[in-house]
Amino acid sequence: MNQKTTNTLQSLDAKPTIKQTIVPSILHAVTCAVSTIMPVIILLNSIGMEEALKQDLIQNVFFVSAIGIFLQTLAFKKLGARLPLVMGCNFAFLVTLTSIATAKSYEVMLGSILIGGVVSTFFGFFAKYLNRLISPLTKGLIVFAVGASILTSATANFAGGLANLTFGEAPHFIVAIITVISIILFEIAFKGNIRNLSILFGMIVGFIAAICIGIVDFNSFITPNIISLPKPYIHFEFDLESIITVTLVYLIATTEVIGNTNALTNDVLDRDATNEEINGGVAAVNLSSIIAGFFGVMPLAVYAQNIALVKKTKIVNRYAVGFSSLFLLLFSLFPVVSSIIMLIPDAVLAGSTLALLGSITIAGISLISKSGFSERNITICSISITLGVGLSIVPNILSKAPFIVQTLFTSPVSSIFIISTILEILLPKEENNSKFKKLLYGELIK
Repeated sequence: MNQKTTNTLQSLDAKPTIKQTIVPSILHAVTCAVSTIMPVIILLNSIGMEEALKQDLIQNVFFVSAIGIFLQTLAFKKLGARLPLVMGCNFAFLVTLTSIATAKSYEVMLGSILIGGVVSTFFGFFAKYLNRLISPLTKGLIVFAVGASILTSATANFAGGLANLTFGEAPHFIVAIITVISIILFEIAFKGNIRNLSILFGMIVGFIAAICIGIVDFNSFITPNIISLPKPYIHFEFDLESIITVTLVYLIATTEVIGNTNALTNDVLDRDATNEEINGGVAAVNLSSIIAGFFGVMPLAVYAQNIALVKKTKIVNRYAVGFSSLFLLLFSLFPVVSSIIMLIPDAVLAGSTLALLGSITIAGISLISKSGFSERNITICSISITLGVGLSIVPNILSKAPFIVQTLFTSPVSSIFIISTILEILLPKEENNSKFKKLLYGELIK
């Protein structure tokens, strides 16, 4: 890479040539594609979605992600951060949306995504105030919860998936372990930018191993058209409890968007994000999520793994990153991509998902550690994590509770957010802690 190209790609707003953008945009597109399909596939498999519709929805995932990236990087100032941010389907919604789709219907789930996105768009105008209200500790716990939220289902997929008639048999474990080992070996063997393809490499090796072992069902392969446009899926039903639940997750996800935007500007651009960038970034996420509802898929998020890629490559040019949307758009036009993805066994996805979710969980722990491990913070973390994750592990623990309580507190993301926020309000700050203790033990009582 010559000096002129380097200077262009390390400038936020410089306009590079098409040739200069090809490598970084492909790298971001592949990194995003691997991540964005996972939560949707897990959701669709969990509710037993029919194969033909599943293919269309996976196609739509790439299309909606492409729209989101375009809005975030290249669109108007007030509709996008105009920063090198990549977007894809949001893991934070997975448990909540799966509960709604299972207990109510997929159409109720989509109605909740639509209305929740509209409501969240209104609150997005106050994003900077929301950012101040939620403490860094709670933000770290939210990121941790996103990673921890589907560890149960991902671990079950290690054994082939609960719906699989051969659940628990050795071939599923063998394929999942091969996938994980492949990811680890790729990380060890390669350095630099190519290491970001480790999960894709693990999926390919795991898929080949699954074919050799004989657990790939080629009978489910749908012969696709060569080219097909993404199809809207406009089937909405509306349920107040579901809408309230999903809207709360939207607000939680907004803090994630703000956190990732600040992480990019602080770590890469050496400055804080402006209010215009934060508001624009939140607006792009919300609008993209509303569009996602019309195409039958999950809301979007800003991907931390692509921010890490920007940091590693030092390519901060928003055009070079934004052009990754063109490659995702191409993926959405060729149904064969979706047909092949549908053949991937749950065990392969499990090995890949655990690696990805593990990295998200560790990122959350890193954010928590930056807040320090004072007595107060330890109390908040221990109670929030124990209750938040514990309630999601025990089946039917809230079966007698109202539906809104079930959906909120069986998702670690929303339950940890609610519990940690309450504790942040109730527990005295560190500067008041000594006075509180003295008062508690009667030392200030005259």
